[in-house]
Amino acid sequence: MTALATCLSWSSEVSARNYVERMLRAQSMFGPDNTALDGSSEIALGRNLMRMLPEDVLDRQPVDFAGGRYQLVADIRLDNRDELHSELALSAQQARLLCDAALLAAAFEHWGIEDTLPRLAGLFAIAVWDRKDKTLTLVRDPSSYRPLYYFQHPRFIAASSMLKGLLALADVPRELNETWLAEYISLLPHKGPVTFFRHISRVAPGRMVRLSRDKAQTVHWCDLSSIPEQRFGSFDETLEALDDLMQTVIRAQTRSIGGIGSHLSGGLDSGVVTALSAKVLAEKGKTLSAYTAAPRAPEELPPSLRQLADESPQARQVAALFPNIEHRIIFNDANPMTDVTARYIGIMDEIPLNPANLVWMDAIQRDAHKKGISTILNGIRGNFTFSAGFELTAPEFRHRRSRLSYLHRVASLAQAGEVTPRRAMAYVLHDVLPPALFHAVQSRLSRAPEVPSGVTLLKSDVVSNLDLTDRVNRRYRMHGFDGEMAGHGRAFLLQQRDHGSLMKASQALNRIDERDVCSDLRIVKFCLSVPIDLFSHGHDRAFAKALYQRHLSADRLAVFVKGRQAADSHRMFFSEREKILSEIARATAKSSLFQKVVPEQLVNSQPETQAVDFPFSQQVRVSRLLGTSLFINHITGRNS
Repeated sequence: MTALATCLSWSSEVSARNYVERMLRAQSMFGPDNTALDGSSEIALGRNLMRMLPEDVLDRQPVDFAGGRYQLVADIRLDNRDELHSELALSAQQARLLCDAALLAAAFEHWGIEDTLPRLAGLFAIAVWDRKDKTLTLVRDPSSYRPLYYFQHPRFIAASSMLKGLLALADVPRELNETWLAEYISLLPHKGPVTFFRHISRVAPGRMVRLSRDKAQTVHWCDLSSIPEQRFGSFDETLEALDDLMQTVIRAQTRSIGGIGSHLSGGLDSGVVTALSAKVLAEKGKTLSAYTAAPRAPEELPPSLRQLADESPQARQVAALFPNIEHRIIFNDANPMTDVTARYIGIMDEIPLNPANLVWMDAIQRDAHKKGISTILNGIRGNFTFSAGFELTAPEFRHRRSRLSYLHRVASLAQAGEVTPRRAMAYVLHDVLPPALFHAVQSRLSRAPEVPSGVTLLKSDVVSNLDLTDRVNRRYRMHGFDGEMAGHGRAFLLQQRDHGSLMKASQALNRIDERDVCSDLRIVKFCLSVPIDLFSHGHDRAFAKALYQRHLSADRLAVFVKGRQAADSHRMFFSEREKILSEIARATAKSSLFQKVVPEQLVNSQPETQAVDFPFSQQVRVSRLLGTSLFINHITGRNS
């Protein structure tokens, strides 16, 4: 892992080298193993290194290439090194001597920057200085797991991996972007360069930003929504290709200097990723530590949740199928949620998506670090790739196939019990009624789920000025049939959240590299190009179920029940009720966004031992408001 810093100055009052030194010092926790810097008062590039890969001992960034015209620093993990070695005609000896950043420089020199990027598999954030054209180019891969921010000033341009680097410069204002705060708490997608700071921009995932003294240009170099369908053959042939690809990706992602772990819930995605990881590691005679988050007292949860809330029994049965898996269970409430969230915000200078889930994720990483594990594999984006269900793919199916084919697929899934009659009727009505009429009927006659948004927590003038109610309703109730998600819902959802700062914070805190198998661009492109009807071929989530049956157990699949993360989160919220309300009160005193909060709207006042079904929509609202409040208090210096 690398923390980058770069600065381009055209003023005698700003020394680029001094500014980069400050940014690197501020980001020292993200790269404590080595610091390197090259530059002058005009231009400087540097990086802090945390060694997570075997080749990191060879890292000598910044790297010059193309006869010295260019210099780069990169926060990068290349997962197709062997393929690049072959295409670049490098000998085995040459390949062994290249860290990932040096291999990237060789590729840039051979193909050029724009032609190289589509050839890369892995995660990266890159800064390249062109000495001839006096241009600074910033690039991120589409996964969002490697962050990169920049600030433009009349006298200089600066960029860093984490906001903490830019905020170390006195010239960078700390003014909050309350428009994005309101949109964030309303669960609207993260678009474009906006951040929580009004004057700081991000390089959005899949973008390249070229900066110079007199211009800034953004190029969307990887647009997932433009990937066309391709026919790979029959369902079985496509499944075989997907299976081989996932094993290839997992072999690459197990390149690590420490032990390997995985997240294992009771679900399809994590089960498949864990099973494949165990098989890949068994080939090398290695073990896998599989982690499951579970409620501390599942017997006290409401009857409606008991079957879904504790996934550890299902996970335990999966782990038992593989002799090289060590199964470890971590409680959801391992540490106080407010303290964990505040600690992450203090490092990220951003708001983590879900504080309730952050507690068990942090606890798993702490335990893994003690065991010598440095990499944890997950399938976070499985629902948008190999495990996509009909609820997500139905709009794409309807846009790409005839009405008759679509209605026939709905009927066949309903007949097989793969979708409920109520949902099947909704699919049919959505197709035959105009959008406005359908949503009116849905609101009046069907029990439409409550939109899990924080709009109700904002002042009415804020909601009105930003048109939040209508935007949120369009976002959540059109299900991708209409509006901006129409025809490419999976691609849209894959790019709506930015996980970079959170992943970087977990590395800094616990020295753990979370690696999402399903974010590999090869898997993403493959799944987005597979004919849409194959995802519901005979079964909903057909590929995920076929892989589960192939690598785990058909018997386990027959009794599969979808789980619910942090099902006992209401206990965490109640146990910290006064502290949460205190943080919210501090934040609302400093911000013009929030209306007066009624405590009972947020945290149920029943005794902690009372079995309370804490609705997901309420959990999301409280989580977002707590995270936003802690963030406002942190930035304004009001946190204890």
